[in-house]
Amino acid sequence: MVRYNQPLQGAYYPQQNFNSPTCAYVQGEAAAKAYPVAPGQFVVLIDTELPVIYTKTTDQFGRPLPIRILDYVERVEKTNEQIIADNYVNKSDFESFKNEIKELLKPKQGNYKNQSAKEDK
Repeated sequence: MVRYNQPLQGAYYPQQNFNSPTCAYVQGEAAAKAYPVAPGQFVVLIDTELPVIYTKTTDQFGRPLPIRILDYVERVEKTNEQIIADNYVNKSDFESFKNEIKELLKPKQGNYKNQSAKEDK
């Protein structure tokens, strides 16, 4: 007798886990690539040797997606003095810039005088 709405014996039914991403520590990229991840899951792997974070994901069938490798650096907040210093130029740079502008604004003495002398004749 056939029973309807009964699961087949031995059939595979993927379970949906709604767990938050897990986090683990690994030693190097090779360990991160070898780290097992359950089907349909996402894991954050923190390298203990370098300032690197790996994210590893598998699809619902357990096939791994490409591993993402992220470098992290510490964000340092700038003080008011650093922000002000970034907005201004130092005196030696200003003086060299000023001298360059003066040179550009100087009239060409040889050509300018010769042309005015010819025009006067």
